[in-house]
Amino acid sequence: MEFYSGRKREPLEDGETITIGNSQFVVAPCRVRQWKKLSNSRKALTEHEVMTEPWYDAATSIVAVALQVNYPEMTGALVEDNMLPSQLVAALTAITRVNEVKEVAGAEHVDPQQSQSKTGTSSSPESAVLLDGPGSTLKMN
Repeated sequence: MEFYSGRKREPLEDGETITIGNSQFVVAPCRVRQWKKLSNSRKALTEHEVMTEPWYDAATSIVAVALQVNYPEMTGALVEDNMLPSQLVAALTAITRVNEVKEVAGAEHVDPQQSQSKTGTSSSPESAVLLDGPGSTLKMN
């Protein structure tokens, strides 16, 4: 049973498919409105150690807001309650790709085993963190 029962954009905007729990969602490129909402969360990813509570808070917020292009009623609570940690890392990687962030850094502390989803697909640790915007580069310390 799918956990998201809110509105969906018809037709869905093109993007990349991600998994939350056992459900599939299409994450599309963020609009300025979503990118603005994400500014504090993107900054938090660079300021907090990977896989800590503040990092998870920022990461789930990023996934929820990015999904709002196609799923306007998606919330951080829905993401947090249904997404596995490995799915979270894969979703951040997909968001990075669809928003054309050219270089991703700072995920060297992410265990590659944690980056694998149940389906066997994996993301490289280098592409596991959404950064400051299209074409930009930030490094996490």
